[in-house]
Amino acid sequence: MSKYVKITEDMIKEAFKEKSISAFNVGVISEAIYIANKKHNGHDIRTREILDFLATIKDEFWDLENKMPPKQIWDMLAKKILEYLKNSVIVLGYDVVNQEKAVAYGRVARQIKLDTDPLYSNYYLIEEELKNKISSIVGYLVKPSSPQGADRYIYFADNDGELLYVLEWHFYADYGKEQNIVKRVCAELGITQRELAERMGVHQNMPAKWSSGDEPSQMAVKFMELLLEHEKIKRQLDKFKQGFALIDEAKQG
Repeated sequence: MSKYVKITEDMIKEAFKEKSISAFNVGVISEAIYIANKKHNGHDIRTREILDFLATIKDEFWDLENKMPPKQIWDMLAKKILEYLKNSVIVLGYDVVNQEKAVAYGRVARQIKLDTDPLYSNYYLIEEELKNKISSIVGYLVKPSSPQGADRYIYFADNDGELLYVLEWHFYADYGKEQNIVKRVCAELGITQRELAERMGVHQNMPAKWSSGDEPSQMAVKFMELLLEHEKIKRQLDKFKQGFALIDEAKQG
């Protein structure tokens, strides 16, 4: 599969819902998409997604033939495409234990509401859910194009290699700065501050004071860090269990 899908007149007609299109518009649209794809990410093929976007702003350039030089038009469109691609990334959620942010983008990204928590420990469950939902949207079975590995992403493409959906996990160092350790522990373990106090054996008002600015003791901090580490290990074990369950299911099938 080549890096870019060749843009045809029929593809533009379909996206723009036009019965005919001038050679001029075919040219400026094709050049703008080529430039934007090259500048944004040469590995992802998002031609049809970009055509769908350009169709929404058609009135801004459709009748510019003989009014502006072609290069000025396609440069303008390329900038708009790049801005669209930048803003098309959806934040799905955060993993406070691993300090990761889960993001998604692609042609069908906004059509999918993920039911599974977007944690890397849920990789196999997310992959299966996405496979079913994306296949339902496109009308045929779509399988992930990338195996689980160090890159920490799930990638789906259509039969032409066009990007449909990507879910990525990125290290998010600022997350710990936005939430102190009490809020992180309570959010990750799904417990209240009073329940945290019970687990730690401290007065029920102490976690509230720590979350409001009072400095917890080093021993208290260490205890809460151990709670987070325990939760991280538990999730890793759950991930292995999910993987073994899928393997057993595949063998039985």
